[in-house]
Amino acid sequence: MQLPLTTMSDERRRQLIAHPTKEPVEFVIDTDTMNEIDDQFALVYALTAPRLKCLGVYAAPFVNRIYTTPAAGMEASYHEILALLQYMRFENPPPVLQGSKAWITATDRPVDSPAVRDLINRCLATDYLMVVSIGALTNVASALMLEPKIADHIVLVWLGGQPEYWHTAREYNLSGDLKATQFVLDSGVPLVRFPCKNVAEHMRSTPAEIEKHVGSIGIIGAYLSRIFRQIIPGQMRSKVIWDLVPLAWLVNPDWIPSHVIPTPKLKDDQTWDTSDATRPVYRVAIDAHRDPILADFVQALKAYHDTHE
Repeated sequence: MQLPLTTMSDERRRQLIAHPTKEPVEFVIDTDTMNEIDDQFALVYALTAPRLKCLGVYAAPFVNRIYTTPAAGMEASYHEILALLQYMRFENPPPVLQGSKAWITATDRPVDSPAVRDLINRCLATDYLMVVSIGALTNVASALMLEPKIADHIVLVWLGGQPEYWHTAREYNLSGDLKATQFVLDSGVPLVRFPCKNVAEHMRSTPAEIEKHVGSIGIIGAYLSRIFRQIIPGQMRSKVIWDLVPLAWLVNPDWIPSHVIPTPKLKDDQTWDTSDATRPVYRVAIDAHRDPILADFVQALKAYHDTHE
């Protein structure tokens, strides 16, 4: 498949990767919700922050020691998303769709799914669709492979990889489906990326803090507190809630400083190649301010609970 998929002008690209000014910010979210516990926090934030409007939720594939195939991981995520919506007693929830059940092995082998088809249809029906991806890029890459026209109608907001200056790009979301990641980075789609090292890793909290400020906020708060404690037992340890960061940028870009540079190329050894300054520009975060982000998450959750209980 010929890459890049778009001949978008530099001016147009820069407009699309700027922080959206229209409120509420509309988007779909692609999430491997059952992989860890940070996706649950991010999805709740996506559904409760007043400045955000989630139009759809896609279950992304993943593998770990419990779910050993992409299909098993995706299906577990799908059911966890539905459970979260029940805990929240969410009225008129956005559609929840199953994603790809396998990794991409070549650029001519997309992995079709209901989520991929929904993404294609939504992109073709609008000027542009914002896609928040907090997992492997299998669903997004598959949609681009099946319908390259959507490259001109999509803005991808993705948490994955490490900073360009780091000795490796290797990270769970980036490495989960390496072919998908490489394809998306080479596709030319407008992209806002949030690295883990020195950015998302700042979103660290403790069981005591989460229990005090989140655990008392209804059924959903109690659930988030419980899974946080389960994944990191003990009061003197901390845990990163990585996936809050892309949503927080949509709420307030001042909390996550960023800059615009040429999109790096991802090599097969999972290191960055930044030698080609002619590649399309993208926006990449360089820091994250933990305190206002976590405070806004708690405030959004409490306000939602107060109006739905």
